[in-house]
Amino acid sequence: MWLQKRQPVHADDGDPSGLMVAEFRDDGALLDAYSSLGNNYTGLGTGRDRLSHTGINLATQRLEKRELESLYRSSRLIEKAVSLLPADSAKKWGQWKADGNEQLLEGECDRLKIRSAFVEAGTLGRLYGDGYIVLGIDDGLPFEEPVDINAIRSVRFARCLSRYNLQPDGTTGIYSDPTYYLFTQTRQQKDGHELPRRIHGSRVLRFWGKWLPEELLAETGGYHDSVIQALFDALNRYESAIAASAAMTQDYNVFSYKLKGLSQLVAQGNTEALLKRFTSIQMGMSTIKGLMMDAENEDASFISRNFAGVRDIIRELQDAFIAAAEMPRSKLFSGSLSGAFSESGQSDRYEWADCINSYQVDCWQDNLLLAGRYLLAQREGGIGRYPDDLGFTWTSTLQQTQLEIAQLADLNAKTDVAYMGAGVLMPAEVRNSRFGQSEYGQQINLEGELPLVPVEQVREDAIARLIPKQAYYQAAGYRADGFAEQLELEFEEDTRTRADATDW
Repeated sequence: MWLQKRQPVHADDGDPSGLMVAEFRDDGALLDAYSSLGNNYTGLGTGRDRLSHTGINLATQRLEKRELESLYRSSRLIEKAVSLLPADSAKKWGQWKADGNEQLLEGECDRLKIRSAFVEAGTLGRLYGDGYIVLGIDDGLPFEEPVDINAIRSVRFARCLSRYNLQPDGTTGIYSDPTYYLFTQTRQQKDGHELPRRIHGSRVLRFWGKWLPEELLAETGGYHDSVIQALFDALNRYESAIAASAAMTQDYNVFSYKLKGLSQLVAQGNTEALLKRFTSIQMGMSTIKGLMMDAENEDASFISRNFAGVRDIIRELQDAFIAAAEMPRSKLFSGSLSGAFSESGQSDRYEWADCINSYQVDCWQDNLLLAGRYLLAQREGGIGRYPDDLGFTWTSTLQQTQLEIAQLADLNAKTDVAYMGAGVLMPAEVRNSRFGQSEYGQQINLEGELPLVPVEQVREDAIARLIPKQAYYQAAGYRADGFAEQLELEFEEDTRTRADATDW
């Protein structure tokens, strides 16, 4: 990357201004790996090296509204990259912790359709760079005033807006957390609630696309980037490769025709005879599915093109798009059913669950808790206050497969048998904990202290378990009195185990 820098010099050096323009190189980290290597014969590390002329493109074009919308509507890949994350983040939702007011809070969220509003605002944010939910809070104050949480009568509505309808007012506060937003009406709102020109930031929930730091927000007018911005170059390369491959298939076989003296006929201008001959060849291929040629003067063949390596190139371009989208392959490029159970398919499940959890925590959590405080603080429909420990736990989207459920149940069964054999658990505890509810239980609930068992019952239980072993001992060469001795030894061992387990 070539830059220019003015350095002070003496006036008598030829520059009356006292400044001389000097060029210097600043290739940054891109060529650090090559900085210690050079070869004048091959050009490596010199001015003849093509890599030495690689620089950072500072003229990146910011995609405009119509361009973003066109890409979203015309490209299924872009639609998935924008919409899938907010949609899947709301599928399982989660559970409120609201000091016993969880059902009330869930009912208020349903009334305002908070769940669908988060999906819409999140999609708008990823599409345009910023999406918003404006809460219609009735606290007796105008919209340009901060919310008085102790005076909220009701939250009337929750309206979703894009960055083209709501603009951060950079003259108040900072762009990442402005004191005010400026509302621009572009169409008639169906909910019938009118919004003023100026809205206080405490009444707005913000959902960004590609997050930008404050320094870059000052350059973009206060807006974050659309996620499409970073995807565009990778999409362009991938779609171009697909289009080029499709065009190549149309010319997979190229018909080649040789005619003796062809160049002379062309030079003589006898093109009419050539056209008639070509027409007759085409008609013959269409009618009789073959060619009739002069064996001495004509020759025809088909030249097949070699597409080796094209699939690998397209795969690499897919990987570049996947890396830019930060989404699993299975979500962007639908695979076969067998691939879903492969090692990579299982890895995609965990990766996607992590993506959703990060998005929920980073972009949605604070907005949802703020909305929950406002809804609980309502006098109409709320409780007039909100608990200090108000919380929300997201339900994981990672669900076990039937095979994983069966494997875990088998492992639990083996563990339960070992514990019951050692006297740690009772069969009734295992039965009630595992199968006493509508769903299989993963935890064992102890049912108080273990009851004291009389010695006579211990002896009877031991005999009941050991009598079937009599045939085994006899087959092993024990006499009847030998079996009795063995039975007594096992009874004593069983008695000690049960005694230890019951604090005998």
